[in-house]
This record gives sequence, structure tokens and C-alpha cells, in this order.
Amino acid sequence: MQDPKSPSNMGNENRGGGTATSDQSRDGSSAFQQTGHEDRDRASEYQDHASKTASENQDGASDTASEKQDDASGKVAEYASKLQETADTGIDKAAEGLEKAAGQLRSRAEDGGGVQKQVAVRVADGLDKSSQYLRDHEAQEIWTDVEQFVKDHPLQAAATAAFAGYIVAKLMK
Repeated sequence: MQDPKSPSNMGNENRGGGTATSDQSRDGSSAFQQTGHEDRDRASEYQDHASKTASENQDGASDTASEKQDDASGKVAEYASKLQETADTGIDKAAEGLEKAAGQLRSRAEDGGGVQKQVAVRVADGLDKSSQYLRDHEAQEIWTDVEQFVKDHPLQAAATAAFAGYIVAKLMK
């Protein structure tokens, strides 16, 4: 019989004890791996949930932004429509004022004679043409034409403005 503490048996004891420790180690390792897989699965679920929530929030924000943009566009269109109506009303009033001024010039020209009458009639004709132009064109077209005229003929534009101011002042008296 061999001595249990002999070197040859010591290896067996260690192996036997080692085997139990290895089994425990493997069981712990297996449990650790299983827990690791569960944690990874949970993390993946959380990540999927977070991605889905972020996507839903982004879609909601996009929808809200789109609604706000549509509301703003509607309000801008409404304001532009009101502004266009106001401009059209102003243009109509200006056309009526020009026609009235032309009529007054013609009636005053009948009292005068010679060169004064010829000038008054020509100015009245010009006022009538301007009145008709205002009635035939929209506000944007008129503004574009005025800008172009002022760029092309700055001195004539200044002289015309001064003359128109003078005529309006005379008619207001």
C-alpha cells in the first residue's frame, strides 16, 4: 500500500481536487457566459427599443415641423393675398385720381388758350394714359417697370416725380 502523502499520490490528490475545482470553474464559467449572453441580449433589446423610440420621436418631430411649415406657408399666402388686395385698391384709387386730374386739366384748359391749352391737353392725355396703364397692369408689373425706368432714365424720373408733385399740389388747392 502506498502512503497517501507520497509524491506519487500527491499528484493524484491534486488531480482529484483539481478536477472538482475545474468542474466548479467550468460551471461558474458557463454560468458567467450564460449571464453574459443574457446581458448582451438585454442590451440589444434596449438598443433596439432606444432606436425605435428615437425613430418615432424623429418622425413625430418631422411631422410637427411639417405642420408648422404648412401653417406658416398658409399665413404667408394669406398675408400676401391681403397685401395684393391693398395694392390693387391703391392702384385703382390712383387711376381714378389721375382720371379726375385729367378731367380738371381739360376743363381749365378750355378757359385758357394758345400754348397753355396745348400743354394742359397733352398733360391730361398723359394722365389718361397713365390711368389706363394702372388699370391694365398688376402691382408687381408696375413696380418692375418703374424700377427699370428709374435705372434707365434717372434724371427724367426725378423731373417726372417733381412735376407730378407740383401737379398734385396744384390740384389739392
